[in-house]
Amino acid sequence: MLQRKASLLGQPEPQTQQELSISSIPSTPKESLKLRA
Repeated sequence: MLQRKASLLGQPEPQTQQELSISSIPSTPKESLKLRA
């Protein structure tokens, strides 16, 4: 399921569910910057 969602987003497979949730909806601006970095 994680892989399916990741491919829908066009992103590499997340290593953890946390990464997936962060990439989908960042909880804080800091985490959003982490993704772009």
